[in-house]
Amino acid sequence: MSETSSSQHSYAEVLFGALERLQDVTTPKALANWVETELRAIFPFGACVIALGRVHPDISLSPICSTPAFPESLLRSFRVLTDGSAIPLLQSWLSQQKALLLDLTATYAGFAPLWLNVLRQHGYRQTAMQASYDLRGRRLVYVCFLDVGIKNPEATRRILNIMMPHIAQAVGQVYRSMRRKQLAADSTAEVTLSLREREVLKWIREGKTNREISDIMGLSFKTIKNHVENILEKLGVANRAEAVAKAVSQDFLESRLDLPTQGLQFHEATDDHDPNPKSV
Repeated sequence: MSETSSSQHSYAEVLFGALERLQDVTTPKALANWVETELRAIFPFGACVIALGRVHPDISLSPICSTPAFPESLLRSFRVLTDGSAIPLLQSWLSQQKALLLDLTATYAGFAPLWLNVLRQHGYRQTAMQASYDLRGRRLVYVCFLDVGIKNPEATRRILNIMMPHIAQAVGQVYRSMRRKQLAADSTAEVTLSLREREVLKWIREGKTNREISDIMGLSFKTIKNHVENILEKLGVANRAEAVAKAVSQDFLESRLDLPTQGLQFHEATDDHDPNPKSV
C-alpha cells in the first residue's frame, strides 16, 4: 500500500470513528464538545454553527451550537430570515441542494453585501455549508463552516456529504432531548394528541407492535411509526412504556378502551339455538 493510500485509509477510519461516536450525542453540550474536539480534528475550521429550523412558510433557523469565534451578529440574525439576506448560502443551497463553498475575497451577484462584510470584518476568507431537509418533518439542519482547513474543494464537498446525514441525525436527537426536558420542566404544559394518535396510543397500551397496529388500523407501517414518534415527542418521553404511563397519569387514555373489534365473527341464531333461553 502506498503512503498516500495508507494516509487516506487512516483518515477514513478516524472520520467514521468520529461519526459513530456522534450517534451517542443527545444534548447541545455534548454536540458542542463533539464539534470542538472530534469534528475540528477531522475537518479543521475557524468557526462553525449548526442550526435547526424550517423553510416554510418562512425561513427560520435557531442555532443548536456554535463555536465562540462565529460572529454573534450573524447568530442573532438566524431567528427569522424571510428574505434570506443573513445567510445567502442557504438560499443557494435550497435551489441546488449540494454542498457550497464560497471565496469571501470575491464578489458574488445576489449575495447580501452586509452578510459578506461581517465575515470579512472578522478576517474570514472562505465559507462552506451543507444542509439536510426532512420533507416529512419539514425540518432543516444547517451547518456552516468558516475558513475550512482542507484546501481541496472536491475533498471538502465529499466530506461534507458524508458527514451531513450523521450530523442531521444527531441534531434530531438533541432536539427531541431538549423537547423532553422542556415538557418535563413544565408539568402544566398542555399536550394535544390527535384522534389518530390517541388511537395508536391505545393500541400501544394493549401491547401491540407497530406492525400489528398497522394491520389493525389499515395504515402503512411507516405512517404508524411516524405517529409513534410524534406521540413520544409531544409527551416528552423516551419510549412507549413512558408514553403509556404519562398518558394514563394525565387522563389521555380512559380506563376502558373503546377499541374496534378485530377478527370477531357473529352468527345469526337458528331454530336449534335460542340466544335468549327462558327458564322452564
